[in-house]
Amino acid sequence: MEIQHFSHNHPLILNEGELKAAVKCSGCELSISSTPFYGCTEKCFFFIHKSCAEMPRVLDEVHIFHPIPTHHLTLLPRPPLNLPTFKCYACKKTRRGFTYHCPTCEVSLCVNCILLVPFDDYDDYRQILLPTHEHPFILCTKDNKFDISCIGCDHPIEDESLYLCPLCLLFYHESCADPPLQINHPFHSQHPLTLLYHPPPPDFEVFSFRCKACGLHGCGRSYNCTKCNFDIHVRCSQLVPTVKADIHKHPLAFFNLYFDIKLRCHICDGSMNGPFFRCVECDYSVHLHCFPALPSSVKHTSHRHSLTMTDSPIKDYSDEDDDAEFYCAACEKRRNLNDRSYYCAEPGCRFVAHIHCLITEILCFLEEESSFNISEVVKEQQDEEVISSVVEESSLVTSESNRIEVPGNLNIAELDDEIEKLRVEIEALTAKLGAFERRRAHLASSTI
Repeated sequence: MEIQHFSHNHPLILNEGELKAAVKCSGCELSISSTPFYGCTEKCFFFIHKSCAEMPRVLDEVHIFHPIPTHHLTLLPRPPLNLPTFKCYACKKTRRGFTYHCPTCEVSLCVNCILLVPFDDYDDYRQILLPTHEHPFILCTKDNKFDISCIGCDHPIEDESLYLCPLCLLFYHESCADPPLQINHPFHSQHPLTLLYHPPPPDFEVFSFRCKACGLHGCGRSYNCTKCNFDIHVRCSQLVPTVKADIHKHPLAFFNLYFDIKLRCHICDGSMNGPFFRCVECDYSVHLHCFPALPSSVKHTSHRHSLTMTDSPIKDYSDEDDDAEFYCAACEKRRNLNDRSYYCAEPGCRFVAHIHCLITEILCFLEEESSFNISEVVKEQQDEEVISSVVEESSLVTSESNRIEVPGNLNIAELDDEIEKLRVEIEALTAKLGAFERRRAHLASSTI
């Protein structure tokens, strides 16, 4: 399929395969790898995502970042006023690619931010009012290209929805916008945690608190225990320990963060600059890629074959140099050749992905395994309790068997009641005896 796009002089041809070279989209400035894209037929190194090429030339509808009905945003192939760059009104980032521009207001929006839209129609926004802010926040959906951080917890907003104040350009995770005033949390089970507001310092050179969960500093709101000087981000309060492994005695929580954090991995002793597992109580942390219990293979929605984990370098093409740039087929971002990864072992397939890009599937596997392991432990503990109970009751029956007395003043109905009670007790003891015998058989088989 060939098109003539307004942003380029030459015809563009559609490609649905993988690019061998590392290139960026001329529209959104993100990398292109396995997604459908257009390339210049004259080989002048012009590439654009198919989705970016199909964006409308003019936005007829009012946009939440520029809600003036009489002003239409027009798509420009390069920054306005013949400048080399422009600053996006919404995300405040400096851009070089496509921009939706209003010449009357001199407002420019990058194509990544233009994809943020309210959940409902313009006249029926889903809104909330927060006690700390004078304007309503509107619930919006976002594309994965939209890159912004939450003002409530300072973490990137990776969810498909968020709350936005379009007047002040403030963004909240949906979960951070209106949290409960007090919670009980496994990260600090000793005391309840209370929602606390930390005013930002005037110079912004210092932070108000350090989150004991993720290790990052922050300002704004936290869940706090004044007795223990314990704070966690509101966002971190959404996490709970769900993964059990032999490397640590407690379940671990997963932190999907990409910052340099002042925590050390207890396996490789490296700093935390990517996703990791953590026991907050013990201050124990492990990189995702160091975690020893990762599944050997997973199935990912973006690829038809199962993917195999490997510690070996996987190139896109065998003749590529080790210093070449390699990209993840799932997120289209660069990957380190020597990092642990998942790849497709099927002949002819060149699908290689970061481990963290398959985190949904990995966590699902680990949590299922952990749930099974924990339930086995609980069952064993319950069996031990049953065994102890059976032994105690057996001893009691033995010691009292010689002095059982039946009252002589009971009538037939009362005797029937007593007999029924004894039958119920016998059935319960029989069930306990069965558990005792099954446990003994299990122990006997495990020692063979």
